[in-house]
Amino acid sequence: MAPNDYHLLSQYSDEHESAHDEPGLVEFELSAISDEKPPAFTTSRPIAERWMRAATGFVGFLKPSFLLAESHAEKRVDGSLAALDGLRGLACLCVLNQHTTQVFTERLYKYGYKTAPTDVYFPQWPFVRILWTGSAQVFTFFVLSGYVLSVKPLKQMRNQDLSVLKTLSSSVFRRGMRLFLPSIAVLIIVALVTLLGLYKLTAEASRRGLIAVPETFDLSALTADQTTNALQQDILGMTNFFNVNGYVPILQRNLWTINAEFRGSMLLFLFQIGTTRLQGWVRAMISFGMVVMLGYLRCTHTLLFFCGTLLAELDLIYQDFHSRTTTLRADENALTLDVEPAWHWASRTSLHALVLKITHPKNPTFRLFHLLCFIFAVYIMCVPFFDAHGPGYSTLTTYLTPFWFHADSEAYALWTLGSVLLLSSATHSIDILPLYTNRFSQYVGRISFALYIIQGPVLQIACYGMLPILEDITAPIGGRQTQLGFTAQWLMAAMISWPIVVYMADLTWRALDVPSVAISARNAALTVIEASQRLHERSDATDEVHRATDVGRSDSLNDETRVFAHVCAPAYALEALDGTTLHLLQHFSNKIAAEMTVIDDASNGWRFAVLPKAHEDSVVRFAVVAAATLHLQPHACSSASSTHPTYTQALTELRKRRNLQAQTTDGQKAVLLALLVLLAISMIQGSADFRAMLHLIETAITVIGSEEAISTDDLGTFIIRQVRKYRGYASPMLSQAQGISVLSQTTPQAPSRSKGWEDFKSYYQIYSLTDRSLSIMYYLNALACDMYVHRAQRGCGGRGFHEQVELVRQHLDSLPSNSLCEHALIWPTFIAALESDTPSHRDYFRRALQRHHVRNGFKNILVALEYLEGRWAEDGVEVDWTRSLPKLGAFVV
Repeated sequence: MAPNDYHLLSQYSDEHESAHDEPGLVEFELSAISDEKPPAFTTSRPIAERWMRAATGFVGFLKPSFLLAESHAEKRVDGSLAALDGLRGLACLCVLNQHTTQVFTERLYKYGYKTAPTDVYFPQWPFVRILWTGSAQVFTFFVLSGYVLSVKPLKQMRNQDLSVLKTLSSSVFRRGMRLFLPSIAVLIIVALVTLLGLYKLTAEASRRGLIAVPETFDLSALTADQTTNALQQDILGMTNFFNVNGYVPILQRNLWTINAEFRGSMLLFLFQIGTTRLQGWVRAMISFGMVVMLGYLRCTHTLLFFCGTLLAELDLIYQDFHSRTTTLRADENALTLDVEPAWHWASRTSLHALVLKITHPKNPTFRLFHLLCFIFAVYIMCVPFFDAHGPGYSTLTTYLTPFWFHADSEAYALWTLGSVLLLSSATHSIDILPLYTNRFSQYVGRISFALYIIQGPVLQIACYGMLPILEDITAPIGGRQTQLGFTAQWLMAAMISWPIVVYMADLTWRALDVPSVAISARNAALTVIEASQRLHERSDATDEVHRATDVGRSDSLNDETRVFAHVCAPAYALEALDGTTLHLLQHFSNKIAAEMTVIDDASNGWRFAVLPKAHEDSVVRFAVVAAATLHLQPHACSSASSTHPTYTQALTELRKRRNLQAQTTDGQKAVLLALLVLLAISMIQGSADFRAMLHLIETAITVIGSEEAISTDDLGTFIIRQVRKYRGYASPMLSQAQGISVLSQTTPQAPSRSKGWEDFKSYYQIYSLTDRSLSIMYYLNALACDMYVHRAQRGCGGRGFHEQVELVRQHLDSLPSNSLCEHALIWPTFIAALESDTPSHRDYFRRALQRHHVRNGFKNILVALEYLEGRWAEDGVEVDWTRSLPKLGAFVV
């Protein structure tokens, strides 16, 4: 490209690029940006219109979330993490069922089948009784909390990722707000309802003795002063986690679990910090020791959290064990890959191969084992609170209760084991997965916390208030004293009160639960210094890591040198930025920067180069703010990015810097960083602006002089590596000729011929011997390049690449679950999907891309999926997709 060849951005609608051929012109222009003032964020409207908009918004808020348009667009989510949400939701429904039933009788949930001669009712039967085991399901809540709070930090510990310290500090800071803000809000609502006298509706039921298990405190009899004092006492008691005996609130006794949840979480975080540098098996043994000690001390609820973290550690050990099925061979000039799925190792006679075969998720024995675990877990979760030695459970209680386990009820030991087995089967059994990942379970899982904290007061008003009416209605058939009358009363109470409870939980979820998560995240962003290290001030430390070739030296430097790099680099002052900007910078760091690099570690320039520069220079800051803002608006139209105020502001700031030769070296690099961020926005929004942004980047480099003139320091090196990487990825989406020219040089036999592989190679030198998934990623990208080049050379009449596509699928399956670079496999997955010619392959890659979209929220993947569906619909028609790929309209990477 000649220095005087400039392509200008048009108005960012759909206009094409234009060229200027003025000799001597040295300005870097963005003609798309007018001199007009960017549109304001707010405009004045008539009062009547504002009231109408407010009323419309309020009415929309009152509509249940499952009826909203966005809800209908939701697709089924697969995976073990989604299964945990479903498990939590179904467990919460069991709690709701128990709280409803205890209004009528306590025998159905406290006593089992044949505990007494009269205990022969259908809800007391084994397995059926699981629906009435709300108390046992609280154990599931605590084990699940321990598991979820441990998975991410444990993965980071096993990968020797120092960001585990940031994860734990953020978790400690946010946990209290996450638990206490909605709970305190519910207590305040209950106090207001009490002051309004709505609980007096339950007085008649209490007077007639219709409440089988009455509340500890009769809220209908509280005066205003007593209500205020109770509210104050409840807030102080619930937040006092130093009280190891716990606290049962007066106004809402179901919230006793919040205090236990917070105390268990804090102890778990302290344990994780103390064991950060230990090996996984040592940490697992200490976790088991904590379980034994807590069981001996009768700290049952805290014990459950450590059961969860022990299960998470064992799961990660299991995943690492299976990741060893990938064998790699690398030398200086060539990289080959030999991957064998675990279930193909049956022909080998080693014990290792046999264990791999038996424990593979697709192995029938493994599937049967976890199915039996699920059935057994459901059975032992049905053990009654009283008389755990009753029929059907006497032997189990005797032999499955450890000698060191002491608890308030003999049922606690079986409940603990059952909750652990339920969680384990949910994360491992593909046969049980549909039970937890269907749309109903996922919805209940989303609102489960709100459903738990709000069901008590709603049931007390809706259910207690109708008890006298139900008793009068069923009086002709004997009322509650007959089985028919009892069943009729329970059914009518459930059919009337449960929809009200679910609706109120939906409102509570949107009004209290979701905002509390946002508030805790924002306050964490304001308090925790994020992205505070300057890249050039830690260059010596990172260079030392990159120079390490010895395995032992690299492992030690991965840890110690990066600690030095993090600690010694002074933090830049964040006080000058407002809270909203800080929150957006935090979001960019957490959600966008992690997706833009091969491995998200201490050398991630998208975090440690872009964000410090965003604080110093407004052109980078406006681009980062625009990227984070648009990413936080998942339902916005892709074409709307060009007119969004933050995007317009970023372009306006860029236009002020169009004379690049008049800028300092730092100013020129800031412009290039801003353009890279705008390129990222095109990926986030799935727009065709990536072509213009790439051309502007090339033009800017030409004006500055050369790539070598830019890469004089670490910041410049980072910029050029990103440019080369995206230049290679984008080439087939610009034209077939560019795709062949660039990708034909990126073969595994000669990776050094392509500078676009420099980013990969820098990480490969550090991680290849400790994380095999990086070699898989390296190989799959090269394989995708090879498929593209051969398809482009053969045209539509050439032979397909079914074997290569199957090879891609096998390699993706062999990736360990804790892979550091899974997000870097979108492009080869897309290329393999284009070559897929069987329904099984197409379905596999469709789901793979959908998982990537669920993780990062980038709309370019949605555009890719739409393009693939159109491509596959042409089955039987010979089409050279390498020619039509430039019409895609999005940068898929």
